[in-house]
Amino acid sequence: MQASSAAEVERLAGSAHLLQSAAWELRGSRQLSQAHALACLDVYADVSSAEEQCTALAQLATSLAATHGYAAAEQLLAATDERFPRAQSRQLAAARLAVAHDRALRCHDLHAASDLAAQMAALASPTDAVDIALR
Repeated sequence: MQASSAAEVERLAGSAHLLQSAAWELRGSRQLSQAHALACLDVYADVSSAEEQCTALAQLATSLAATHGYAAAEQLLAATDERFPRAQSRQLAAARLAVAHDRALRCHDLHAASDLAAQMAALASPTDAVDIALR
């Protein structure tokens, strides 16, 4: 019983690093965001779920696109495909689309950027949001 409690606490600590990574990204500190995502991937890899690892990799990919360029982000996403060949993660799909969208905007290809934005919108689950008008 005690071992399972310790494993659960360790898993929650890894999830906390994912949350901190997202929070630091929103606050504008890419370095701290990357550090927390890497901590989740490295320190808690044995106890975190595949979904959490995909989320951390998606956060790293979007951050890498901004700091090290699109090629680095695409290289990380390609390595992610090798690590999780059958991953159907919405986070990874959104990261791929976000990197491609940013690249299209940088190349002034507004038609492609619009198409990619529509694909990102299609990824959103309608059950994730609540329509305020229905309340």
